[in-house]
Amino acid sequence: MVLRLNAVLLCILLCGCTVQAEFVPQLPQSTALPPPTLSDEPRSAHLELYFLMADSRLGAEQREITWKTGTSRAKAAVEALCAGPNNPSFNPVVPSSLRLVDVELSGDICTVDFSGTLSNDRELLIMRAAIAATVFANEGSLYTDVLINGVQPGYKGRPLGIQKPVDIPLDSYISALEKEYQAYEQEELPEAGAFETRDAQMYFLDTSGSLLLSDARTLRYDKQAELELIVAALVGELAKGPVESIGREPVLPANMRLLKTAFMQTAQKSDLQADNSAALSEGILELYFEQPKERFNEAAVFACLIYSVTGFCPNIEGVRILLGETAVDASSMLGLKDGRDYFLRSDFKSRLGHTITLSFPDTDGLGLYPVLRALPQVEAESPKARISELFRGPADPGVSLSLYNEEELLSVSLQGNMAVVNWAPGFSKKLLEFVKSGISHIPPNARAQMYLYSVINTLCEIPGITRVWMLEDGRRIDETIDRIYLGNPLFANPGFMLV
Repeated sequence: MVLRLNAVLLCILLCGCTVQAEFVPQLPQSTALPPPTLSDEPRSAHLELYFLMADSRLGAEQREITWKTGTSRAKAAVEALCAGPNNPSFNPVVPSSLRLVDVELSGDICTVDFSGTLSNDRELLIMRAAIAATVFANEGSLYTDVLINGVQPGYKGRPLGIQKPVDIPLDSYISALEKEYQAYEQEELPEAGAFETRDAQMYFLDTSGSLLLSDARTLRYDKQAELELIVAALVGELAKGPVESIGREPVLPANMRLLKTAFMQTAQKSDLQADNSAALSEGILELYFEQPKERFNEAAVFACLIYSVTGFCPNIEGVRILLGETAVDASSMLGLKDGRDYFLRSDFKSRLGHTITLSFPDTDGLGLYPVLRALPQVEAESPKARISELFRGPADPGVSLSLYNEEELLSVSLQGNMAVVNWAPGFSKKLLEFVKSGISHIPPNARAQMYLYSVINTLCEIPGITRVWMLEDGRRIDETIDRIYLGNPLFANPGFMLV
C-alpha cells in the first residue's frame, strides 16, 4: 500500500499541476544531505550521436558523455561526434582532416565551425546531416549550419542554406541535391518564374540593441542568379526586419539602400575542399550602400550584415562595407586593430546572443508567464546568469517582479540533471513572511508556489536539467512552506505555465 501511494505521488509530481489552484503534494521529509554548493562538477548525460549506417541512413548511438559546466550540450555532442562511433557497425561522419573550432547557439540555429580541409562534397553533406540530427536530438535546435575555416563552403559554388535533420537515406538525399544543383549549371535560361528557395540565417538585434539574434528566413531568387542578385535578395530580407519573431528588432536604417556589390578574389582555388572539380575561389565581398541620413548604430548594423552574408553566401572570407557617393570605408568607423579594411565574423563574436526562457508569476497568481530574454552566447549556459535575469524583472505588464535579489543568491551550480541554488541566510523566513503578508495581489495560498517555481522552471529550461535543490547558507532547508517541502530537490512543473 505504501509503495503504491508513493508511486501515485511521484506521478503527480512529474506530470505537474494541470488544474488551476491545484497544489504540489507535500513530499515526505528527507534526511538526505545536499551536495557541495560551490563545486561545479562536470555535467554528464546520455546523448544521442548520429553516425552513418551501411544502408546510408543515420543511426543513433546512445553514449554517456561528460563535459565541462558552461559548455552547451550541442558542443559536447559535436565533440563526441568528432571522436567517431563506438559501435563497429556505424561509420564516422566527421573527417579526420577537420578539427572542431567552435559551436555557436543563437535562437533556433546552431553554427558549427571547423578548421581543415574536406576531400569532396559528399563528406560535407554527410557531416551536415549528421550534425543537424545530433544537435536537434540533444539541444533542440531546428537548424544547423557548418563553416570551414570560418567560411561558408556552399555546394557547387552556390548557397546550401541552413540544414534541417534528414529522415531519408543519405544516398537518396545527396543524389537529389546533385540533380537539383546540376540544373543551376545549365547554360540555357530557366523557365519564367523558375526560382531557387533556400532557408537562410538572418541576424537582427535584441530589444536592448546590443546583441545579435538569429532568425530563420526563406530566401527566393532566380535559379541562375549570380552572387550580386543573391546578396541583394538577402539584404532585402534583412531590411524587412524580423517577421513574427519575438524579442528581435530591425537593424538596417530605412534609407540604407544597397547600391551594388563586387567580389574581390583572394585565392585561385578554395582550400575548403581539396579535390573539388569546380574552380571555387575565396574572396572579399564589397557592399556599397547609400549613406543613411540619420545617425545609426554602426557596430550593430555591420555585425548583422557580416553574420547574415557570410553565413549564407559561399566562399566569402570577409566583407568590405562602403558608404555614400565617396565610398567611405566603414572599417575606419570601428578602428580594426590589425589594419584590415574588411570585416570578419570573428570581429563581432562577442555580440552574438542566445535566447532563453524565464518564468515570471502573473500578478493574480494564476500561473507563470514564459518570457524570452537574450543573453550573450557565452553566458547562456550559466545558471546564475539566468537567475540574475529573473531578478531584473519583466518588461511586460501583468507580470510580477521577483521576490529576491542578487545579494540573496550565494551560488548556483549544475550537478548532473540537477541545479543547486544556495540562498543567503533568511531565505525561508522571507518567503514565509511573504506568504502571510497582505502586500501582494497573488492569493496567499499561491504565493510560495509562484515564486519557488519561477526559479525552478527557469533553471529547468537549461537542456538536461530536470530538478532544482534549494539550500540556505549551504544547508538543507528543513521547512514546509505552503505545502511545499524544501528539504528535497523539486521537479519542474509545466502545469503552471500560461501559454
